[in-house]
Amino acid sequence: MSTFPQEIYDTVIDRCRRDVPTLLQCALTCRAWALRSRYNLYRTTTIQQQKQLYGFSQALAAAPQIADLVQELVLAPPRDDKPTIVRSAAAALAYKLPNVSKISIVQPPFMITYPGVCEHVEISLRTACCLTLFPRLTYLSLIDVTLSSFLDFVRLITALPCLTTLECRSMIWERRGVVAPNSPMNDPGWLGLERLSIIGPWNDMMGLQSLFKILDPRTLKHLAVDSCAGVSDISDDIRELLPSYTMLETITFAVLQGHQRNLDGLCSTINMVLAATSSRRLRRVCLDFTQTFNSTRYDLIEAVETAGPDLIAGLSQPGDVFANVRVEVHVADHAESTSWWRAEFETALSELREQGVLDVLVWEPWGHDHTTEEMHYVDGSV
Repeated sequence: MSTFPQEIYDTVIDRCRRDVPTLLQCALTCRAWALRSRYNLYRTTTIQQQKQLYGFSQALAAAPQIADLVQELVLAPPRDDKPTIVRSAAAALAYKLPNVSKISIVQPPFMITYPGVCEHVEISLRTACCLTLFPRLTYLSLIDVTLSSFLDFVRLITALPCLTTLECRSMIWERRGVVAPNSPMNDPGWLGLERLSIIGPWNDMMGLQSLFKILDPRTLKHLAVDSCAGVSDISDDIRELLPSYTMLETITFAVLQGHQRNLDGLCSTINMVLAATSSRRLRRVCLDFTQTFNSTRYDLIEAVETAGPDLIAGLSQPGDVFANVRVEVHVADHAESTSWWRAEFETALSELREQGVLDVLVWEPWGHDHTTEEMHYVDGSV
């Protein structure tokens, strides 16, 4: 019987990474397929309920080698079990998953049925302490998360010495709290993040300017800001800090929701950020609509058309500071719609297209990285 190189089998199995039943069958086919199948099954482990946590703990006890395969842990609890499952999973799995480098705490999928509801996952100080027990944690993603105070947020990031990527989306805290005089938050430039994403209503994040002040300008390479950042109460503080981030390679403007105020604020934010940025390492400017909902396709196209002149003007600084910058527009839809989106965005940004610096990327929504499994716009498009 003819055989193929193992790399071909691995590639086929990788293509089935979203199909759990198929991966389970592949794992039982033969020993040659078992390792790659297990890798895809456990690489990203999602815990939503107590019974899943119990089952996963039993699997770890029966096959300890599984623990080495887990690289990302996703905690996405349902409405009726939010505080308990996050705290239980963080405590139960601490020190048991040595290779976990990313932890995501996300809004539960049931929210897709109620697009106007704003429910958040609460993280207690005890839970935050449990997150610090993962020794290789470098990527922390907090999506629709509530902390009791900004001080708890400070304690969390302070206790993660290996953290290089911090993603906060629709995150809020109820009060600022009092930062002690000897707190690291009073020492500028000590937080060595490479990627920072702060998307959501900045005015609801009291003390956020303190986070930007402690960033190490020598390490920050990728910055994602909310489309309304330019009209927030702390926009002046951020404008003063942006020139110090001289190592920036990517700037992303993200529209979280399709409300008109978010689309309108995009122009102000582009003006503020690009006018204050002086990094000669900048290579990409992205307009991110992958999290936008409650809008029609044509709302997004109109937003890009409106923001186009500000974007072009911001990239036309004297001295060719941004001469090598490419512009990317990201949207979530099925692959069949790629040509339609590309044609519309290239028309809206025709000057950038003529310069050959425009890229349009269509991401197919799947998993916890997007608000819904499928991105439905108001006009019925997907």
